[in-house]
Amino acid sequence: MLLCEQKAQSTLCRVGAMWALSLFSFCALSASGQAAVIPHAAPGVSLHTAGSASHETRAAALAAKGVKPHYLSEITALYALHPAQRLWADEHAVVQLQQQLAEVALSGVQPQFTQWVTWLTDASINGMARDVLLSDAMLGYLQFVDGVERNGTD
Repeated sequence: MLLCEQKAQSTLCRVGAMWALSLFSFCALSASGQAAVIPHAAPGVSLHTAGSASHETRAAALAAKGVKPHYLSEITALYALHPAQRLWADEHAVVQLQQQLAEVALSGVQPQFTQWVTWLTDASINGMARDVLLSDAMLGYLQFVDGVERNGTD
């Protein structure tokens, strides 16, 4: 029983860290005077799509490897705010996200998490294409975590 409680606390701490990371990203976007990215989190927030051509190139690179981001419009808006800039430069944050994705994938609740883990372990997906994939997975993870309390008994 104690082991289960420790594991639950550890998971909650990691989820909290991931939420903090998402809040940090949101604050950074807000501080730059730009719109937020996740329409579920802030109804009525506009998404900017200027400069999406370079993102479309990244998405095309992913598509060539059979990868299609689920949150393409949100990611396009996010990368339009930060053209030619990696958003996942913090390797510790990458490792934490991948750990969370792997745990959800192992639970089997949503096959998309297994797909993200498979893609993220593919060494041929690197650079900005990997950055886009990490952002896509993070948005999926945040949507999943947001729905856990509402849908946890289903």
